[in-house]
Amino acid sequence: MIKETSILELPHAFAQNWESYIFNDKEYLIQNLPVTWENAKILCRGHHNGNLAALDTREKSEFLAEALSESQLDVESVWVGARRDSSDDPEGYRWSQGVELRRTAADILSSEKDEYTAKHYPFWLNRTHVPVPEGGADCVALERVQHDKPVFLDLPCLIERPFVCERGNLANIGTMRCLRKLGLTMLKSRPSIESAWVGAKGSLGHWTWIDSGLSIFQATTYTDVQPDMWPPMRDRSTVKQSGCLQLDRHTTRTPVFLEGRCERKMQFICYRGVAGMRRSEAIPSDDNYYYILVRQQYYWQHAYENCLKMNGTLASIDNHDILIQLLLVMGENKDEPVEHIWISGRLNVTKDANSELVTYAWHNPINKKKIPDPKSDGESIYGLYMPPWLDEEFTMDNPCLNLDRQDHLNGLVYGMSCDTPQYSICMIEKSTSKPTSMENLVEASETT
Repeated sequence: MIKETSILELPHAFAQNWESYIFNDKEYLIQNLPVTWENAKILCRGHHNGNLAALDTREKSEFLAEALSESQLDVESVWVGARRDSSDDPEGYRWSQGVELRRTAADILSSEKDEYTAKHYPFWLNRTHVPVPEGGADCVALERVQHDKPVFLDLPCLIERPFVCERGNLANIGTMRCLRKLGLTMLKSRPSIESAWVGAKGSLGHWTWIDSGLSIFQATTYTDVQPDMWPPMRDRSTVKQSGCLQLDRHTTRTPVFLEGRCERKMQFICYRGVAGMRRSEAIPSDDNYYYILVRQQYYWQHAYENCLKMNGTLASIDNHDILIQLLLVMGENKDEPVEHIWISGRLNVTKDANSELVTYAWHNPINKKKIPDPKSDGESIYGLYMPPWLDEEFTMDNPCLNLDRQDHLNGLVYGMSCDTPQYSICMIEKSTSKPTSMENLVEASETT
């Protein structure tokens, strides 16, 4: 029997963006490169000569959670090698080798602050009351609660997270010009390359590009040949049902696509996306609002005014559902998670002329309503939502309201100095007509 130990040693090797640890004669490489789940899987195989980590025992998950807690990398959650096909998948979540990753009611922490039973495996974060993202939450990440305790988290597969391999984007080719140029590059390489993997896979006859999910048979606005001539398969009449796609330049003068077994080892072609050709992402929303994460660091007043310029308002936590939406935008956006944002709230101070009693109270400058706090009078806040406060004592040194994301979906609000630069979220009310400028608003939130 192999003796498993949870004693964490120093990284076996490390660099600026990765650390490597040894556990039971296996190397686990934490890569601080946010990518989608599928691309993490590709990078583990093609670049690191391994696989996305299969944490199929309690000891493995505890070891990696401890490694993350001690890591010098700024990493919160990481992709691991389990997923399901969809919410209707009868087999549920499975590791790449087919082993089940159980997820029953008994495996779910009702709260991230719950008592953690060390001998239980696996534990999952509770998403029971969390809106299911568009496109589902079918890929698995590892996160930590109580500093170094492992929990699994189901996330949308297309958001980008760091990943862990056991021991880049593959190319999406949309034009004949690009195809020929790649073929020429392969020929002129030394040694010459005859075949190379590109970023498409087939399953049950459906061949799709990994990065976009679009069919490889679907012409785009950039396709430079007739639709019936795209894609240039070696034999369009007998396309295989499944496999991975390779670009081949030695069977014909013009490069063609070939289907191949995904287990084969060969060169691969990567690409770097161009900002102007980015695929538009669904804007986070609920029934009433769009939620725009502004990735520019503003002082509170500037953040407040910036949201007004976007025909919206700085986020207000009027109920628990909005709090959850804000935490989801902070933690499950396509880019890196965000820990702190400005929200709408200012501290007022009043002094009784007779008793000279000083009173502090928070208010929302958008709707002029009082924001309940632990010292609020019961009658004055009847029917109002009480945010999760950190402090019960307030001072005018910290008169602007901040929301922190603790663990994954635990929020904490407290006052901050208003001239602290940080991110913000704007809430834009939905109208009866479909907004036409949402993409521009998202672009503005990144470049303002």
